[in-house]
Amino acid sequence: MAGNNFCVHCGAPLQEGARFCTNCGAPVQALVDGGATEPTSDASATEPQPDQTQRLAAPGEAAPMQPAGAQPYVPVRPGSPHPQAAFAQAPYARATSAVAGGDNRHRTIVVIAVVVAALVALALVAALAHAWLSGTGTGGNDGQAQQGQQQGDSDGEANGDASRKQEDDKAGAEAEAKKKEEEAEAQEEKAKKESLDQQDSAFHDSLVSYYNVLSDYDARVRDAASNFNASFLSKDMDLRRSLASSCSSLKVELQGKVDSLGKMTAPEGSAWTTQLSQIRQCYQDHLSRVTVMDSAWQVDLRYPDPEPHQSEILGPISAGNLDGSNKNAALDDYEKLYPQITL
Repeated sequence: MAGNNFCVHCGAPLQEGARFCTNCGAPVQALVDGGATEPTSDASATEPQPDQTQRLAAPGEAAPMQPAGAQPYVPVRPGSPHPQAAFAQAPYARATSAVAGGDNRHRTIVVIAVVVAALVALALVAALAHAWLSGTGTGGNDGQAQQGQQQGDSDGEANGDASRKQEDDKAGAEAEAKKKEEEAEAQEEKAKKESLDQQDSAFHDSLVSYYNVLSDYDARVRDAASNFNASFLSKDMDLRRSLASSCSSLKVELQGKVDSLGKMTAPEGSAWTTQLSQIRQCYQDHLSRVTVMDSAWQVDLRYPDPEPHQSEILGPISAGNLDGSNKNAALDDYEKLYPQITL
């Protein structure tokens, strides 16, 4: 067998001593000189083998079918000095390309299958993840909603407690302020009452001082009346002037008492308002009694001998008496009012 053999079926190069073509699997037949082939030394060569070579189709005849995956057979022109040349050029290149193309197709198919499998796996993972996330999201949303509701309830309770606490604090502050205000008012009222009590006490003491000398002034007025009755007809001018002066001084003194009592006012709520009015009137009665006597003395002192002028001198005194009576009206009023005064 020549050193550079090719498969007569597909044109693929054959290794030395190969019994089958590694490309198409056809049994190898040795080429003899002159283009004849001889069977290999394999035991199967003794068995009749189908003709693996392709023949040229006769005119008008369809080309014979080739085995699947086999390269087209390129016939050798009869009488060609180099029967191997046809296989050494284009058929060999096509065979090599076919081998490489087969490997590439195999790898492409594998890659496509891997990519498809990866895409399917990714799709499954994505679907599972989506389903899981959807379920988790729903559950999470429910949980979040429940947690939010609980938080809202807790916040509402906290706000309610804070609001109630503020209201309680406000009510407590208002109650405390009201209590303090009432205490302040009570303290003020107490202080006012104490002040009024002190004022009323001082007022009472003043009334008592005026009241206590009322009887003394009454006695002095009575003495002045007795002196007038005894001396207004005397010819002793000096005596009459002295008695008239004493009467006038008593009148001025009583006028001062009346003026002072007129300026006094009873404190608010005083229990001695009535007594003030009564004491004022008593002093006014004393002043009225002295005033008529003083007027009579002024008439009396105009005459060295007053006796012929008696009726004129007694005119002021008669004017101060009660109607149809010789009793002084002021004296009558004093005697009725004075016993009613209680201090």
